[in-house]
Amino acid sequence: MPDDVPIKTALAVPMVVAARLLLDLAMKQGGLVLTPAGFLKGVDVWHVFDQTEWPGNVKGRRAAFVGL
Repeated sequence: MPDDVPIKTALAVPMVVAARLLLDLAMKQGGLVLTPAGFLKGVDVWHVFDQTEWPGNVKGRRAAFVGL
Protein backbone atom coordinates (compact mmCIF):
# COMPACT_ATOMS: atom_id res chain seq x y z
CA MET A 1 0.00 0.00 0.00
CA PRO A 2 1.22 3.52 -0.67
CA ASP A 3 0.46 4.35 2.96
CA ASP A 4 3.19 1.93 4.03
CA VAL A 5 6.04 3.74 2.25
CA PRO A 6 8.57 5.03 4.77
CA ILE A 7 8.94 8.82 4.71
CA LYS A 8 12.68 8.57 4.01
CA THR A 9 11.97 6.44 0.94
CA ALA A 10 9.21 8.76 -0.30
CA LEU A 11 11.43 11.82 0.05
CA ALA A 12 14.10 10.15 -2.13
CA VAL A 13 11.76 9.66 -5.13
CA PRO A 14 13.08 11.85 -7.99
CA MET A 15 9.74 13.59 -8.61
CA VAL A 16 9.42 14.46 -4.91
CA VAL A 17 13.02 15.73 -4.85
CA ALA A 18 12.34 17.86 -7.94
CA ALA A 19 9.10 19.25 -6.50
CA ARG A 20 10.81 20.20 -3.25
CA LEU A 21 13.68 21.87 -5.13
CA LEU A 22 11.23 23.83 -7.27
CA LEU A 23 9.26 24.95 -4.22
CA ASP A 24 12.48 25.96 -2.47
CA LEU A 25 13.56 27.96 -5.54
CA ALA A 26 10.17 29.67 -5.67
CA MET A 27 10.42 30.60 -1.99
CA LYS A 28 13.97 31.99 -2.38
CA GLN A 29 13.00 34.06 -5.43
CA GLY A 30 9.67 35.24 -4.08
CA GLY A 31 7.87 33.24 -6.76
CA LEU A 32 8.55 31.98 -10.25
CA VAL A 33 7.98 33.96 -13.44
CA LEU A 34 6.21 32.02 -16.18
CA THR A 35 6.68 32.38 -19.93
CA PRO A 36 3.94 34.18 -21.89
CA ALA A 37 2.50 30.73 -22.68
CA GLY A 38 2.29 29.89 -18.96
CA PHE A 39 5.22 27.47 -18.72
CA LEU A 40 8.10 27.47 -16.26
CA LYS A 41 11.19 29.20 -17.60
CA GLY A 42 13.96 26.90 -18.80
CA VAL A 43 16.49 28.34 -16.37
CA ASP A 44 14.28 27.30 -13.45
CA VAL A 45 13.57 23.86 -14.91
CA TRP A 46 17.27 23.15 -15.52
CA HIS A 47 18.16 24.40 -12.03
CA VAL A 48 15.94 21.66 -10.63
CA PHE A 49 16.77 19.05 -13.26
CA ASP A 50 20.52 19.40 -12.73
CA GLN A 51 20.14 18.78 -8.99
CA THR A 52 17.94 15.71 -9.33
CA GLU A 53 19.10 12.16 -9.96
CA TRP A 54 16.79 10.73 -12.61
CA PRO A 55 16.85 6.99 -13.39
CA GLY A 56 18.70 6.40 -16.66
CA ASN A 57 19.89 10.00 -16.92
CA VAL A 58 23.51 10.73 -17.75
CA LYS A 59 24.45 14.11 -16.31
CA GLY A 60 25.22 16.68 -18.97
CA ARG A 61 22.89 15.17 -21.57
CA ARG A 62 20.01 17.64 -21.36
CA ALA A 63 19.34 17.63 -25.11
CA ALA A 64 17.97 14.09 -24.97
CA PHE A 65 15.15 15.28 -22.70
CA VAL A 66 14.09 18.22 -24.83
CA GLY A 67 14.36 16.56 -28.22
CA LEU A 68 17.33 18.61 -29.43
